[in-house]
Amino acid sequence: MAVNKQTHFFFKYLKFLIPLFFAVANFAPAVHADTLTCSKVFLTSQNLETHAQTLNPELVRSVMELADNEELSQQIYDNYSVNDIATAINKRIAQHEQEAGPIFTLENGYVPIDLKSETEIIMFFWNNNFDSILRKGFLNQHQSGKSKGSFNPDMRVRIEDSFTGLKLGTSESTAQLRPKYAFLNILGTANLHEKKFDPTLQYGNIGAVLKNTVKERSTWTSGDSLINYRRGRAYDHDAQTGLTFRGTFERNSLPNFSWDHNYYEAQIYGEVDMNDVEYFLVKEKYLAGPLKVLKKPIYLIQETHRNNRLVFEKGRCLFTGEKTPLLSFGFHPPTMIKSATDLFDKFIKSAGAKESTLSH
Repeated sequence: MAVNKQTHFFFKYLKFLIPLFFAVANFAPAVHADTLTCSKVFLTSQNLETHAQTLNPELVRSVMELADNEELSQQIYDNYSVNDIATAINKRIAQHEQEAGPIFTLENGYVPIDLKSETEIIMFFWNNNFDSILRKGFLNQHQSGKSKGSFNPDMRVRIEDSFTGLKLGTSESTAQLRPKYAFLNILGTANLHEKKFDPTLQYGNIGAVLKNTVKERSTWTSGDSLINYRRGRAYDHDAQTGLTFRGTFERNSLPNFSWDHNYYEAQIYGEVDMNDVEYFLVKEKYLAGPLKVLKKPIYLIQETHRNNRLVFEKGRCLFTGEKTPLLSFGFHPPTMIKSATDLFDKFIKSAGAKESTLSH
């Protein structure tokens, strides 16, 4: 097919224009990363997720009927997942809370707060541990044989059994069930006990903010659980002792009193891995690089203080959680390439047809 000189000129330079366009387009997210927040670009999975976990009624009944300080049977471990067992144990603790409900009042030192919407559970870790966590998940000291805090597995067993009011046992399955410890980030403005300890100094420069669904198998304490235990505070089933300083996320209050000024602590029972992470907070920009493989939003961590309490918030968005952020602005490279190709084909055919007509 014969084409005129203008068509040849257009074809010659189009191959340079298309790559140039995509080079500029792909650079756009980096330019606007300072002003855009991840929430403006993508809806988070937490907003989209509806979690309706249904537990086996027989499991719930078996756990609910256990006497205080009774040991979980191996049959329970054999028949159910550790995460389901953890959720059932949490329901047992919540039942004790409901029975003791009248004591959790402002007059008794309990501050109203929606623990599901006004708090976050953050697992801090060092960036050099990322590959290990990616492979194995977050481990407790019973599994890893080490701790960034106090390594004392025997004492932890006693504390953790008293958390639940049950003896969890000593098997390998028990180690998986036993809690992983985290920072309870209280986002609201509730006037709570002074807490100023910065966990990023001791526990890690990356914070994995866990999904809200994890709270179904988590508890909290009003301070460092190990410190409170050493000072004689028992976390058993009794409403006047254990429930005073620890509870589930079904409660709508936190105690405004504590035996330490460190932090409110969270304990997550069962397995915890990167699938449980909603987004990441990082201390430095370079820490975001390896995390991008998980396709989860990444923010610089922003520290603030409310009522003498350290709070972590989302800072600048470093990564939206997708490899092609331009999709959110209506850009779709494969479609654009096809459209450009189709348009060019039509142009060539049209130009060829006109030249053919003129030649006659």
